[in-house]
Amino acid sequence: MKRAVGAIGNSRPVRALLSRAFLYAGARNVVASLWQVSGEATAVFMQHFYEHLQREDHFRSTHALAEAKRRMINGESSMSLTSHVRGGGPDAKSDATQRCLAHLYFWSAFVVTGDGI
Repeated sequence: MKRAVGAIGNSRPVRALLSRAFLYAGARNVVASLWQVSGEATAVFMQHFYEHLQREDHFRSTHALAEAKRRMINGESSMSLTSHVRGGGPDAKSDATQRCLAHLYFWSAFVVTGDGI
């Protein structure tokens, strides 16, 4: 997932403009990343998010986001992260494959905005 920030100026106004553009176009909510997270980790996070969002008709996106983050924190998902290790040889890669998506880097980037939250 590309992050919802731009390369110009302060990232907060750019992020707000991107989210606002989607909201003005008719989206009830926008889930965005504050920094770039790997596609694999984003896929796992979004799977958790949409599972919770679809459970109940009245389940709010903020609750779904919180539940997805809890699942990541609790280590309910793990994956190989060898692509995130630079150098270090085979031992570093071995350690990387043992990492879990519980690390805050992989789940804390995601935020939700909108009036349907």
